[in-house]
Amino acid sequence: MRKLLLICLLAVFFVCGCSNESDTWDTIVNKEWSNLEVWAGSGFYFHEDDNVKYCTFMIYGSGVNVAGYHTSEVRIDENRIVVIQLPSDYASSYLGDEVLDVDSMSTVELIYSAGMILVNDNEFEVHEGISNYEYIIEIEDEKSE
Repeated sequence: MRKLLLICLLAVFFVCGCSNESDTWDTIVNKEWSNLEVWAGSGFYFHEDDNVKYCTFMIYGSGVNVAGYHTSEVRIDENRIVVIQLPSDYASSYLGDEVLDVDSMSTVELIYSAGMILVNDNEFEVHEGISNYEYIIEIEDEKSE
């Protein structure tokens, strides 16, 4: 009886642990998360292509929708922390990471909590009417023609 109970508990733990990544991804995907309090702002757009999870980090511009962007694969760890790679100059300038080597890539951890994505002291939220990622799609389409 104890073995059966232990097996059931392990199965529940395994299923719950696996669903955390899926729950986090389902909550953040296909939405633009913006921080509009810093300069013109910056944001993340999470998307999927061929079952690979991606995040596009955008630097919003003055006079243009997006002044710069970088796309990275996404990994969600066992603590539901979303992990991406960004050029170090983006991470230090726009997310407050202390970076010594600006020519390298930085690992950035994003925490989803209470309807926000938190990075250092920055809060990113979904704001209605903001769709700067669509601008990137248009740019990429023009490049491929």
